[in-house]
Amino acid sequence: LVQNPNNAYKYESLDNQTSSSYNSYVFRMDYLKPLGKTFNMEIGGKVSITKVDNNFEAKLNNLNDISKTNHFIYNENINALYGSLNKSFGEKTSLRLGVRMENANLNGKQQIGDSSFKQSYTDFFPNLSLSHQFSPKYQSTFTYSMRISRPTYDNLNPFLTKTDDYSFQTGNPMLRPQYTHNFSLQNTFLYMIFTSLTYSYTKDVVSQMPVPLPNSPIVYYMPQNISSSHNLNLSVSTSIPITKWWTSVIYLSGNYTNNNSPESDLNINQKAYSLVGYAAQSFTLPKKYKAELSGVYVSPGVWGVYKYDGFYGVNINFNKNFFKEMLTVSLGVQNLFSAKEQGGGMEMGNAKFELKHKAQHTLLSVGLRFNFGQTQNFDKSKRKDDFDQRATGKREQQGGGIGL
Repeated sequence: LVQNPNNAYKYESLDNQTSSSYNSYVFRMDYLKPLGKTFNMEIGGKVSITKVDNNFEAKLNNLNDISKTNHFIYNENINALYGSLNKSFGEKTSLRLGVRMENANLNGKQQIGDSSFKQSYTDFFPNLSLSHQFSPKYQSTFTYSMRISRPTYDNLNPFLTKTDDYSFQTGNPMLRPQYTHNFSLQNTFLYMIFTSLTYSYTKDVVSQMPVPLPNSPIVYYMPQNISSSHNLNLSVSTSIPITKWWTSVIYLSGNYTNNNSPESDLNINQKAYSLVGYAAQSFTLPKKYKAELSGVYVSPGVWGVYKYDGFYGVNINFNKNFFKEMLTVSLGVQNLFSAKEQGGGMEMGNAKFELKHKAQHTLLSVGLRFNFGQTQNFDKSKRKDDFDQRATGKREQQGGGIGL
């Protein structure tokens, strides 16, 4: 119902319909060849073909509204060859060297407006792992890997979507994948204390960038590559059986993040130290009841071009098994102290952006889980690769805290 300047009313019919399809085909072959008692070689190949078809139809008074209609078709083909050599030196030392070659070909087309794009690139991704057992109670592992995170399909879609009266979102067909070099040193002490020192360098980091409209309060949010990110992380975790009925799990992580864009005109230079703490206390109560009290704290930090405020949370959970563990009944309370809103923001030139997120209230949950028999892990031999790893621009992909 719409009122015109003459105070007359007229009816408008709005009809939105969305249809989408996702088809993915994967072909793979692996070959493992022992070259001795302590030496083996593995080679393989993989082909992935994906097609995404999203169609959003907006109608006003039964007529197609071209300005709000979007039909986006995306095709992706990734071809990979990989190989590795594994060598054991005695019973305490092992070495693994590997490399993967990937060729990616993708294209997208927005049917309305005839906006299309194509990309094609070939990359090599080396990896290395060296482990040594210094004693029965101390083991250390060093790893290096290079990996790729491709943009999500939505982030490549150039269609403009209205979020509210003052903000819009759009994809970026020119978005490039982000590449990460990761170095990690992991140690295990006394079978219960675990430490990890990790440094990563990411090029062409994907981040959601606000683009203000000149002389207007309207802002467009578009994913862009912001050049580079350096991240240094030190974490310590432990699981301690205090008594037969009480187990304590503690995790602490310190992080340094430096995001910058010296090669662009965005003038981004975000640096921050951050801290994450997590603790969980598990109790086995009489009559086989179980309880867990857990809490997390995340200090202020940065992700991408944004700074975020710290937050915390406390949860309580109870559960009990029935009928020879075929039925599990659980009761939980999340966000016990009902933490208030979370926030953050950024400054770019003369513009300042603030973000506020209202945290959920205290939540009571009840769960029932049925176990109908033993399950088998059919994906046990599935290779961990980067075929499906996507750069979303979210905080958990860019360091500076824990992805909660």
